[in-house]
Amino acid sequence: MRDESIIVSGIAERGKRRAGGAESGITESGIAERRRVVLRSCGEILALGLVYCVWGRLTGLYLPCPVRALTGYLCPGCGITHMFLAILRGSWREAWEANRLLCVLLPVGGVYALRRCRKYVREGVSSYSPAEMVGLAAAFGAAVFFGILRNLY
Repeated sequence: MRDESIIVSGIAERGKRRAGGAESGITESGIAERRRVVLRSCGEILALGLVYCVWGRLTGLYLPCPVRALTGYLCPGCGITHMFLAILRGSWREAWEANRLLCVLLPVGGVYALRRCRKYVREGVSSYSPAEMVGLAAAFGAAVFFGILRNLY
């Protein structure tokens, strides 16, 4: 009987830690720090994108695709700059023509990224689950398939 109470109390203690006890590192200060990290990272990405857009508009110089430069074939990411600029202008047809795969994956990837950020901020979890690994592998496979098809047709 005593052994069962030790097991039950051990399970209860683990449950408290998972639920956000001080032992698990899920404190208000930890959440606030992770939120700052996520917001700072998002701000840096947006600022870099804005600088790249302004630079391209002013100079007409954009980064060339190294795969296309070396092989002459379109890679799965070719057209991403044109696609984003078209989306910023509200030209969805032009964005679709620039890169169809990324037009489909962008909303899915955006929702996924928001969920990952939310989980990281709330729980401090940054590792991938098996289901996420399968999803990322499927997206990679779709990109390879798209890269082959777009050069055949």
